[in-house]
Amino acid sequence: MVVSADQRVHEPFSRQQRRWVFWPILGIVLASVCGIAVVGMAVNELSVNVAVAAGFLALVPVILLAGTFLWLDRWEPEPGRTLLFAFLWGAGVATLGALLVNSAVGVTYGPAASAVVSAPLVEEALKGLFLVGLLWFNRRQLDGVVDGVVYAGMTAAGFAFVENVFYLGRAFEIDYYDGWFTFVLRGVVSPFAHPLFTVFIGLAVGVAVADVA
Repeated sequence: MVVSADQRVHEPFSRQQRRWVFWPILGIVLASVCGIAVVGMAVNELSVNVAVAAGFLALVPVILLAGTFLWLDRWEPEPGRTLLFAFLWGAGVATLGALLVNSAVGVTYGPAASAVVSAPLVEEALKGLFLVGLLWFNRRQLDGVVDGVVYAGMTAAGFAFVENVFYLGRAFEIDYYDGWFTFVLRGVVSPFAHPLFTVFIGLAVGVAVADVA
C-alpha cells in the first residue's frame, strides 16, 4: 500500500491530538472520583445541612479567584477542559492526599507536626504536582509564565474551596458567630492565600518553559 507524504504528516499529528484530548478527560474523571471521596469525608464529619451551607459560602471566594485567573488568561485562553482538570486536581486529588497524609502525621507525631511541618510541604507538593504532570504529559499547554500562573491559581482555587468547606463547617458546628468570623477571615480577608503559595511554583515552571523555548 502506498502512503502519501501528506498522510505521513497528518497521521502522527492526529494521534498526538487524541492524546492531548485523552489525558485531560482521564484526569478529570480521576480527580472527580477523588473529589467524591472528599465530599463523603466532609458529610461524614459534618452534618449534611452544615456541609451544604459551608459549600455555598466557600463558592464566594472561588468566583473571585477563578475570575481573576481567567482574566489573566484572556489574551491566550487555555483549553477549558485543562482548566477544569486543574481545579478538580486541587479540589480532589490534592485535597484527598493532604487529608490522608496530614491525618497520619497528626496521629503519629501530634497535631503540631501536622499543622506546622506536614501541611505546608504536603499541600504545596500535591498542588504543584499538577504542573509537573502537565509539563510531562501535555507540554503543549504550557507556553510561559502566564500559563504557569493560571494553572497554579486554578489548582489552588480548587484546593482552597474544599479546605474552606471543612473550616467553615467545623466553625459553624461550634458556634454561629465563629462560622461567620471564619468566613470573613478566609473568604474576604485572605482568599488569595493558597493561590499565592502555589503561584510561585507556577512562576518557576513558566520561567523554565520560557527559557527552554
